[in-house]
Amino acid sequence: MKDKNVSKKIFSKTAVFLIIGVVSLTLTGWSFSGNSTKAKDLRVTNQTKALQVEHAEIVGDTLKLALRNTSEKTINGVALAFNGGLIQIDYTIGDFTFAPGQIEERTYPCDPQGSRELEVQVVVFTDRSFDGTVTAARSILHRREGIKTQLQAIQTLLDKTLESPDNQLAGNLGHLMRQVSSLSEEVDHGSRNRDLRSGLRDAKQDVRKSLQSLIQESSENKKTVLRQRLMELRSQVAARANRL
Repeated sequence: MKDKNVSKKIFSKTAVFLIIGVVSLTLTGWSFSGNSTKAKDLRVTNQTKALQVEHAEIVGDTLKLALRNTSEKTINGVALAFNGGLIQIDYTIGDFTFAPGQIEERTYPCDPQGSRELEVQVVVFTDRSFDGTVTAARSILHRREGIKTQLQAIQTLLDKTLESPDNQLAGNLGHLMRQVSSLSEEVDHGSRNRDLRSGLRDAKQDVRKSLQSLIQESSENKKTVLRQRLMELRSQVAARANRL
């Protein structure tokens, strides 16, 4: 099982999220779908009609959150704000789908003494439409544009490497790593390009981690089937690029 999972460390996760700042929330037994609701010392603001906060509570230093897709479309991205911090949930990684009517439960580290504010900013659907604030939607979509651009460039490099004969494949792994590392992350300044740059950087870092794991495994186990591993990685890269 170890061999099979090596190149999937990054891309096999059902969702990837970015936490910036302090995430905090206290709530038990409530459901929120309106624009603004106040319960005790917690204020919940929902900028969408497509996502409902079914349940949220703090257990120790862990936030437990249940979200329901109340729309008729499949969601593949969510942005939530907590007291100036941000959680972006990305469902384009892996095979998970947030289907209509589905409830998804998530947990996050949090400060139980922090501010009690939650805002559902936006949800993005698989057809690239969205429900919520335009600014938050553009941030997600521009970052995904950067990710897709970088993944397509990496896919070309993987295809070229896979053209190598078996007896040269191991030696070409290092060259592939250097090529991926040298891919540009530079774009002009501006809010759109800031998000683009973030996507370019994150996609490159994710693939580099997968390649580093593969290089380490191949050095420790000479029986590693490199071509199969690289083909698996290539398939994962192509699949995610197609979902973006």
